[in-house]
Amino acid sequence: MRTLLRRPGLWLLIALLAASTIVMAVRARGPKVKVAVAARKDLEQRVVASGRVRVPTRVQVAA
Repeated sequence: MRTLLRRPGLWLLIALLAASTIVMAVRARGPKVKVAVAARKDLEQRVVASGRVRVPTRVQVAA
């Protein structure tokens, strides 16, 4: 036990390894993202349009 107390470099190495392990574990989890819960609903679609209605070309029917 006394030999471990006389080696501060060893304690520094152990502390550095522990800190780097913690940092790597936190980074491995990835960033936090907002999520939405999906729910089943009927499909719904709305269309808004403006403009003019074009008249089709005149057609003559011969009898």
